Amino acid sequence: MMHEQTEADSESLRARRCIEAVVAHGSEEVRGAGRLRGPQNRRRRALIGALAGIALGLGYLGISQTLKAPGHERGSRAYSKQENSLMSNMSKNLAQKVSGGAMALAVLAAAVPAGDACAQSAIEWRVADGGNGHWYGAISSTDAVGWTDSSSRASQVGGHLVTVHSIEEEDVIWALASDAALWNGRCGPWIGLSQAANPSEPLGGWAWVSGEPLAWSNGTGWADECAWCCGGSTENAAHYFNPQLTGPLRVWNDLPSDVSCSTTYPMPKAFLIEWSADCNSDGIVDYGQIAAGELADANANNIPDCCEAGTPCEVNLIHNGSFELGPAQADCQWVLCSVGSTAISQWMVSEGNVDRMRDSPACPVNIESWNPYEGEHTIDLSGIFAAGSIAQTVPTIPSGNYRLTFQLTGNCVPGVKRMSAEIEGASTEFEHVCASDNPQPWNMKTVHFVAADSETTITLRSLDSGSNGPVIDDVRLVAVAIDPCSGDIDSSGFVNSVDLAMILTVWGTSGGSYPSADIDHDGIVAGADLGIMLTMWGNCP
Repeated sequence: MMHEQTEADSESLRARRCIEAVVAHGSEEVRGAGRLRGPQNRRRRALIGALAGIALGLGYLGISQTLKAPGHERGSRAYSKQENSLMSNMSKNLAQKVSGGAMALAVLAAAVPAGDACAQSAIEWRVADGGNGHWYGAISSTDAVGWTDSSSRASQVGGHLVTVHSIEEEDVIWALASDAALWNGRCGPWIGLSQAANPSEPLGGWAWVSGEPLAWSNGTGWADECAWCCGGSTENAAHYFNPQLTGPLRVWNDLPSDVSCSTTYPMPKAFLIEWSADCNSDGIVDYGQIAAGELADANANNIPDCCEAGTPCEVNLIHNGSFELGPAQADCQWVLCSVGSTAISQWMVSEGNVDRMRDSPACPVNIESWNPYEGEHTIDLSGIFAAGSIAQTVPTIPSGNYRLTFQLTGNCVPGVKRMSAEIEGASTEFEHVCASDNPQPWNMKTVHFVAADSETTITLRSLDSGSNGPVIDDVRLVAVAIDPCSGDIDSSGFVNSVDLAMILTVWGTSGGSYPSADIDHDGIVAGADLGIMLTMWGNCP
């Protein structure tokens, strides 16, 4: 079965997505700013015989459990700087492993522009709990913020100001709105309710940002008009409010949307966001699928890339395919995960040990012989002393067609880095030939298969026993629709040698003059397409 995601993993993921969602002045520059890359030095981690003998004599695995950093799961190992220094003195070909300290989340938090911050992680009102499947979050500012500006910021991150249609929904929202950090004196966060011009007071003309009229009002009521308020005709936007200054209160009030009308009655400094979009119409809110890594969102605007491109959305069945969730890890550091470890969330180390590397923007440009393909974390499938493997079990449909893809490079000293992908008892081997210059290139590898059961285990295994091995990132598994006669490339009604010749003619391309030769639609004519075609040999059904 798939490993259960821990509460800590969920909070880390939610907080990360919430921080990425913040939009403030200058945030686009921060998000878009890259770092200069240059040739990277090789990490030489092959241990000399003397060091290996000492480690083996002391019982390496036992030491790794005894010395592991506090908070790390059993089976995971982070080395200290002192250990690195000792090994460096013994050999220039060493493994530099250092203990984790700062969380990846801390780096992301530091990148948030001054003035805005996520007060709480986004939360889901789950359908299983009687909810609508929507996600809700809160963003606060150091300064007062207007309703119109708040609505615009919510839109920029793929959401809208919250709409409230029942006491049950407000229970979920109040779990966020009751945070005192979101309040500016009497004024709590904005909600997505505003009033049309020249309304019939007090409650005429109110509507939600979704266009729905106000049909349900806060069960604990609206605030009465008060001496320090601005007057009904100018108050056209709703927020949470407590006139007594005794802390958060579950009451709504109306204020001018964009100006403060009283020094004793400042504008709110926070707003509540709701994510409800389902652009691919699969019945699941996009925000949650992006947060889970099921849909790609390269520009971090909480809108799936496939929807922005107008292409079909392929849901990734692999969880944590870019290895961003895992043990606490400082910038530029390795963590060793031994057999049996589930420290890399949703994955199990099924053999040997593997290294998880964090290469963040704070790292020197020459920290490794490769750059991460996506995010900050990658996996070297060869840890210390033995080749390792990681595995994940995912739900599949029997007889369904699936495509596994992953990015492959190498922790390179001269040579070839070899690995295999094992699915349904079948093993497919891949290799990365080390280039002379760094950073090493990434290449996408593909395996096409038909599921035999309702669950399928994907195992990615190193075939190199040394300490510098194949490195992987961006693992994806998607269901694909295969036409039962898609191997008939020339549309003759038969899958035969003519179709085979066409595939071989455009081998290694996107299809060229025979675009239908890319049968599995992964962008390249390769072994997966040939395998599919051979299963269809003969008359088309």
